Amino acid sequence: MARSHFTEVCGTEVSTTAVQIAKDKYGVEIVGDSLESIDFGDRRFDTVTLFHVLEHVHNPVDVVRKCHALLRDNGMLLIAVPNELESLRRRVRHALNRLGLRQIKYHGLLGIPKIVLDGSLAEIHLSHFTPAVVADLVQRNGFAVVENDLDPYYVKHGPAGLLHAAYYRLMRVLWKLTGKNFYDTIWLVARKQD
Repeated sequence: MARSHFTEVCGTEVSTTAVQIAKDKYGVEIVGDSLESIDFGDRRFDTVTLFHVLEHVHNPVDVVRKCHALLRDNGMLLIAVPNELESLRRRVRHALNRLGLRQIKYHGLLGIPKIVLDGSLAEIHLSHFTPAVVADLVQRNGFAVVENDLDPYYVKHGPAGLLHAAYYRLMRVLWKLTGKNFYDTIWLVARKQD
């Protein structure tokens, strides 16, 4: 995706397997380490993307600050994170669980995923965000919010695509009517300020 929009692409990944796949399959420059640990020297970027990254890191503030340092003046930061606290899906799941109609094995009282370290979950989210929290995070660290919206790229394809597209459109209508993001993901675009 990035190659079609940018002439120079560089990524980071902590998984050595994922680094090798990205290099072999896509020919993308990938640095095998966490973003906040890498020394890029004087190298600066026009755009930094954090697509479903912040929920997995130990200190999201450090990551956002590193992005600020890596961006050129007026550079753009694009963030997509799960909306696990305010989404309609989480609210319905929580209500069904409280009514005893559905037992949720890996979710706690508030419907927030539990951290399970025995390999039974595919991924662990160390942080949970709301649209307001993501906006505050970037604003406190040298960015101006350009867009805080539903994640437009989290649309499924195939047989489930039609149902998901209808769900996305419903969330879009609710967003327009209420100003609240009830969708499963948050999309935020921010510009570096000095």
